Amino acid sequence: MSKTIPSSEVRKIINEHKKILSELKQAQNTFMKLEAKVVTDVDGLLDEQAMELVSQIPVEELNRNKSGIRIKALKSAGYENVAQVHKAHVMKITNIEGIGEDSACTIKAIAADYFKKARENSHIRLDFGPGVDLKKQLMVKELILTLYKLLLGSSSRINCNYVLFTYKDTVEAEMAKLGAITGLRRIFCSAVKREMAEDAYDYLSELLDSEYTEKIKGLQHADYEITMAGSTQAVDDYKLNPIPYYTLLDKICPGVLGEDNYLSDLPDELIGEIGRENLYPEGLRCSLRRYQEWGVKYILHQEKVLLGDEMGLGKTVQAIAAMVSLRNIGETHFMVICPASVLTNWCREIEKHSTLKVVKVHGPGREEVFSSWMKNGGVAVTTYESTAKLKPAFYFHFCMLVVDEYDIIGLSREAA
Repeated sequence: MSKTIPSSEVRKIINEHKKILSELKQAQNTFMKLEAKVVTDVDGLLDEQAMELVSQIPVEELNRNKSGIRIKALKSAGYENVAQVHKAHVMKITNIEGIGEDSACTIKAIAADYFKKARENSHIRLDFGPGVDLKKQLMVKELILTLYKLLLGSSSRINCNYVLFTYKDTVEAEMAKLGAITGLRRIFCSAVKREMAEDAYDYLSELLDSEYTEKIKGLQHADYEITMAGSTQAVDDYKLNPIPYYTLLDKICPGVLGEDNYLSDLPDELIGEIGRENLYPEGLRCSLRRYQEWGVKYILHQEKVLLGDEMGLGKTVQAIAAMVSLRNIGETHFMVICPASVLTNWCREIEKHSTLKVVKVHGPGREEVFSSWMKNGGVAVTTYESTAKLKPAFYFHFCMLVVDEYDIIGLSREAA
């Protein structure tokens, strides 16, 4: 049955959907620009690190292949290292007395090759400590801020992409049908087109009360948070939980973290054995990055391991994943010994990242808790001081011991 829909209502529904699609496309564009900025920030850091490396190469190295380069002329003009030569314009090199245009081009090409190789061997570390020069600190913080903005909007981005993929084409097609009963076109509209337009109106009206709009409710808030995000806020968040930053960076710029370097110093035979090691992650509540998965297999294969990854790269998660894998093949008892200051954190991380049962063995009643753990299993988390008071039965066996921040030869290190 045909019904009369006021033109004002038709225009209203079309405008609402146009606004929604426009906001979705704008949000999608914002996220794409942020990803592009991550690439730009990374390129800048790689250039800076490569320049640092070639600044340590004396200018004499340009003549390593006995190309007849007049090093004395370069040094007299103030060029002491390869970085200075690489930065200089070819005409500036040409104007040095005793160096012609062809020679200047050769010098620049050799310096550029040194820079290229240095850049290829450079990898990103989100380090802005006291030992890092101010320029690089600022560049790292800018990269962290860009990653922070992407992380802030990650759930909104997923919803945005879902809505656009699921509804965009259909909504645009239905709006085109609805356009048949706007303005003067309403007068000349056939009965068939009118019916199609009325069905489109019903569809578009109902859509405004569905997941179509529900999923994008937080879009404007996310956009506001991204716009207002500052470097201090981003750095503080990174310090609390750096792993998502490294994960996102590796996703946008694969290989920039140099994570395949863990294989470089190992025998091929051992690499093959570790690669074939089985990992059983069922019950692990997080995804492992490539190097973390390999690290867990290394732990399982070697059985005695000193885990020395840099801070923030997920040593705790690797230890938990190793326990999960062992639990899944029938092992029942695990222990973590750590300083009292991180006892609660270990318990929280195990519960957060796995389905392993956590038993805190510390403080009053620790002996009773320890006895219960020996009978029932799980992960016993205790301190160095507490271990002196615990007396396991002589026949007792536990599968894996994680020793955190143990002082070895006077050096504070982390071991698993």
